[in-house]
Amino acid sequence: LKTSVWPAPQTQRNMQQWLQQRRQGQGPVVVLCPTTNWAGKAWPLGHWQQLTQHILDADGQVIVVAAPNERPQLQGLFDHFPAGRVCDASFTSLTEAAALCQQATACVANDSGLAHLAAATGQPTIVLFGPMDEAVYRPIGPQVTVLTAPTVSPADNPFPPHLKPRPLGGLLPAAVWAALQPLLSTAKKVA
Repeated sequence: LKTSVWPAPQTQRNMQQWLQQRRQGQGPVVVLCPTTNWAGKAWPLGHWQQLTQHILDADGQVIVVAAPNERPQLQGLFDHFPAGRVCDASFTSLTEAAALCQQATACVANDSGLAHLAAATGQPTIVLFGPMDEAVYRPIGPQVTVLTAPTVSPADNPFPPHLKPRPLGGLLPAAVWAALQPLLSTAKKVA
């Protein structure tokens, strides 16, 4: 089974120009997709901030993709870092988001629709899973890495019994960075 996405050439050019206008340095570009449709599938904002700091420390640049109505919940991510190093792409359509993912060195996403979109671009994509079953909901793509939160005891499980007892807060930024770092050092440089 193969899934692919092909944004129109004009969309690809538009997003390449958008990225070039905001490009700082020659380091890796990482697209982050930090939103999802349910809080139980959302990695904590503080964890996204720590991962972003690791990327910036590696001379990388971060592009945050989300829907326009999700932008307010990400304000803490934008306010935490210097202007320009973390770029807001919450204005994008799905095809524009796909074009940005295609131009990135790698993508990191919650278990969400954007995770599936990023994976379908063929770029290295790390997907963060908590209570949902990754065997069922895993995105399809040639370079998908799934990271799962650790299982907690039944007494600490905040989820209904049909979901996995894996709150995403238990998946630490250091573990995600450890999975992302090799992708950044071996991937092609983004123009």
